[in-house]
Amino acid sequence: MKTTAPNTDRAIGQSRITKGMIFKGEVTGTGPLVIDGSVEGSINLLESHVTVGYNSQVAADITAREIVVMGKILGNITALNLLDIRAEGSVTGKAVAARLTIEEGACFNGSVDTSGHAVELKAETVLANSIPEHSKTFLVEKQTTGKSILRPLPVSA
Repeated sequence: MKTTAPNTDRAIGQSRITKGMIFKGEVTGTGPLVIDGSVEGSINLLESHVTVGYNSQVAADITAREIVVMGKILGNITALNLLDIRAEGSVTGKAVAARLTIEEGACFNGSVDTSGHAVELKAETVLANSIPEHSKTFLVEKQTTGKSILRPLPVSA
């Protein structure tokens, strides 16, 4: 099931890296950015929103106010407000965010720093200190009780 990006009114004045495009370098600015193609480098949009679309491949460090991930990111992420990893999303790297949501089915491989805030799942809130400090791959798994948990996956050798 595909989920739409929040606040569709953000479409006005947004920049797009469309499917089939490859961007290498540094992206800076003040407006929202939607990535449906490939990006290598860095993205710095401190006052804005970045959406990593379903088919996108991003090998970049990203800093933005809000980041929604529906594609794949390899790099460090800093979300000043919210990092939202959707069910189709995959993140490998260090994540720093004031708030973090991870939908069931999303993949996260790395470390999380929520600066003492709670890690928010769609079905249950988990305290940040319940996540091991060392990097692991986690799968968000829905339990028969209706709650979601972060389940560490085995580290491949």
